[in-house]
Amino acid sequence: MKKITYSSLGYTPFGLLVGVFYREFPKFIQTPEAIVGSQLSVVHTHSLTLGTFFFLFALILTKLFHLDEHKHFNNFFITYHIGLGLTILVMLVHGIYVTLGNDPHAAFSGIAGVGHIILTIGLGLFFYILIQSVDKNQNKVNE
Repeated sequence: MKKITYSSLGYTPFGLLVGVFYREFPKFIQTPEAIVGSQLSVVHTHSLTLGTFFFLFALILTKLFHLDEHKHFNNFFITYHIGLGLTILVMLVHGIYVTLGNDPHAAFSGIAGVGHIILTIGLGLFFYILIQSVDKNQNKVNE
């Protein structure tokens, strides 16, 4: 359960710092209007929602249903982090690229799409583990 807690903790300052970066970076490069339509506006919310809050909820569910005892838990954990990390990284780089005055490039969307696919696989594994763990817990209660 510690690694879930530290995952949530890790995404918190990152998400907050990216929010500050979103606000201050355009001022620093003296083009505050360039931020409109860039991916920088959603990196903050993605980090906090899919990072901090997701892992806080996962921590509660793990405490209740012992998700971390499932044989596929580490597969979920690694897959989810890779998917979320790739998605957030590409969104951040894409946002900076556009804010610096460049036209959006399709490669960013493609790589972010791969990140979303990996993230979706991670979420699928999470729900698979959750359903099996709830069923296992329910069977113990009925015995």
